[in-house]
Amino acid sequence: MTVQSPFLIISTIVQGQIENLRELLATMTKSPGYADPHNDLLPFGEFDRLHVARFVILETKTADDIRAHGVAPRNIPPALALLGDCDGKVASFLEELANKTGPGLMKIFAHCEDAPSRKNQLSDWLKTKNIRPQANYINWVGRTVRQIKQEDALHQRLATTMRNLVDKDDRLDANQVRQKLMTQVEWDKHDGRLSLTPSVPISVFRKISKLADMVLLPIVLLISSPLLLLGAPFYLLRLRQLERSDPEITLRPTSE
Repeated sequence: MTVQSPFLIISTIVQGQIENLRELLATMTKSPGYADPHNDLLPFGEFDRLHVARFVILETKTADDIRAHGVAPRNIPPALALLGDCDGKVASFLEELANKTGPGLMKIFAHCEDAPSRKNQLSDWLKTKNIRPQANYINWVGRTVRQIKQEDALHQRLATTMRNLVDKDDRLDANQVRQKLMTQVEWDKHDGRLSLTPSVPISVFRKISKLADMVLLPIVLLISSPLLLLGAPFYLLRLRQLERSDPEITLRPTSE
């Protein structure tokens, strides 16, 4: 089964370069809020392993709010983040990313501190800046970008064929329609108009791991339930104390 892996590359922006970086990133969009998957800097749409990706400028605009609690805020400079999700291992994808879009990536990250000066350094630099998450969300484990695109093409083909069938003869019953659709798909596959990649079987290790999660977690909860029940009243009492004593910050923002 093909694994899906997240990546998060963060680098501090050079002081005074944030507006120049904003202008450069804006060239990657068709219009405000709509990314161009085939932009010149980093054409995301040309990677058949990439589910989703985006650049984000990270700024601590609410850092001063903590002063209301009597705590001085930390000085965290703005940073540029490149985050996404790919099929397979992150290391090999970052190598592919650096090889295909090296000039564009270097132009973007040139606004950041300690950015690489040569293309052959880019892949290793991306790997060192990558932050591995402790947990991440995957909508459909094992579902690859290739399968998604192929099944979208299949859906479009079935919808078109269905409309044509109804236009020609609206007296067809469900079984006849299904048979004609299946026949059309087989012809399209034979002629190369459609490709349907079969799912990769789940490994034995993965099956054992999933079974262990299903069995061990309920057992652990069952064993620990007496301790959880004993501790619950003290937890609720402490929670209520904090709810009644924590300061309520209701600062009114200025018009600006």
